[in-house]
Amino acid sequence: MFDFNAIAKEVVKNGAMQKVSELAFLLEKAQGAKVIVEIGTAKGGTLKGLCQVADENATIISIGLPGKVFSIPKFDEENVENIKKMARSGQKVHVINKNSHSFETKNELEILLDGKKIDFLFIDADHTWLGVKTDWLMYAPFVKDGGIIGFHDIGKYPFHEGNFCEVDKIWNIIKNDFKY
Repeated sequence: MFDFNAIAKEVVKNGAMQKVSELAFLLEKAQGAKVIVEIGTAKGGTLKGLCQVADENATIISIGLPGKVFSIPKFDEENVENIKKMARSGQKVHVINKNSHSFETKNELEILLDGKKIDFLFIDADHTWLGVKTDWLMYAPFVKDGGIIGFHDIGKYPFHEGNFCEVDKIWNIIKNDFKY
């Protein structure tokens, strides 16, 4: 149905901070999702790809910490509207411009979900041990049985050394308890 590689190439060309092969794999897993939550939106490249493969009536929620390197740049109403415009006709994109680790953000997400469960959760924000662990513990319970949770940067890459990328630590703890 979708050419995941072509979609991934296009969004990477337009600024997504992902590897094409990894993004294509992620998009394939998100195909047809009715409820998607992305934690760590940055420029919205991955979010745009997720919108393209999600259900035509999907609810897509972006959570991003304002004023940080990997947040929506120059966060203002114009940029929020640009993120919302990534939705295809029939889809609804919501933007939560708050720290994913705050209970206020969790409560806002719960209100937006209105009892629905998440089909696809993508955690790509704070890559420190405490950061990714907090996002996992706070948001995994919102994922439906059989839903998918994706983490960005679970592998060790040379450019992460000294940059506090510790996603692999949480992954190595939980990976044997889940199907992937």
